[in-house]
Amino acid sequence: MNNERWLTVPEAATELRVSTKTIRRWIGSGHLTARRVGPKLLRIDSRTIERMLA
Repeated sequence: MNNERWLTVPEAATELRVSTKTIRRWIGSGHLTARRVGPKLLRIDSRTIERMLA
């Protein structure tokens, strides 16, 4: 079964206890995997967040 869960930028920021600006920087640098859903919307793969917390 696929355990993919995609979070919004604010949800990821809350989960990692950082600002949304930091989340966007980490996406830009490749530390977090994100997918563009629309012209402005991003979704972050929760598995990359779990790896950062480990």
